[in-house]
Amino acid sequence: MSHILRSETYGVFFGLSLMGDAPSPAAITAFNEVFVRQDHQKLIPILAALGDEDHYPRLGEIGVPAVVVCGQKDKTTPAWHSTRMGREIPGARNVWAAGAGHLINWEAPEAIVEAIGSLRS
Repeated sequence: MSHILRSETYGVFFGLSLMGDAPSPAAITAFNEVFVRQDHQKLIPILAALGDEDHYPRLGEIGVPAVVVCGQKDKTTPAWHSTRMGREIPGARNVWAAGAGHLINWEAPEAIVEAIGSLRS
């Protein structure tokens, strides 16, 4: 993975695959630089748990204000997952950041700040 990301061509395509409608070349470069430095072996148990564990039945136990924020163009996390969380967490709602992909914190941080701020209202 690191070798692919160091490639100017493939690294750009990887970054593009995670972003939405208007990816910034600088954001793609910055993301790839951070991603390359990570130990991806540590992700394997997390990915295995995502496939093996089912916590959906416990969503109804969440008792704090919640908002589920997702990029409208996220191709990594399925939209049905976010929709289900927003539906099954008591009092929660979904916010879809228009044009943003999986890297919503890089692409639309204002959507996250606004969603969190709305919990105070």
